[in-house]
Amino acid sequence: MPGTKASAAVKAAEKAAFRLKVAAALERAHAAAEAAYDVFARSARRNESGLIVDTFGWADVIMYTPSRRLQDALKALGETQRTQSGMWYVSRFPREADTQSITAYEVACRAACEVLARELAGEGEFHVRTHID
Repeated sequence: MPGTKASAAVKAAEKAAFRLKVAAALERAHAAAEAAYDVFARSARRNESGLIVDTFGWADVIMYTPSRRLQDALKALGETQRTQSGMWYVSRFPREADTQSITAYEVACRAACEVLARELAGEGEFHVRTHID
């Protein structure tokens, strides 16, 4: 059984390494989302109350068919939730948004998707889902 222990140790190390890769990709995705949000918010037209003139709503980063190891890593990091329809929410982009603007959220989520798609290529497809409030 020594081979089994070694094999289990290798698998555990691979799983931990992938989890670190996903955590790093999420941090870069959050940084990209925050930067995109800030650029949009600074240039957006605002009303007399200071709110961005836009449709009320929000957006999410979602996946439909993530790899099993991506599901496991995101779950371990507390960064995903599966819905009854089979869709997976990924984290919350941007983390610190203080707006009602659907476009601000969408811009941030698109930036996050670009990073996640590049850094986690082959593990799942990332999409933006918008919600009008």
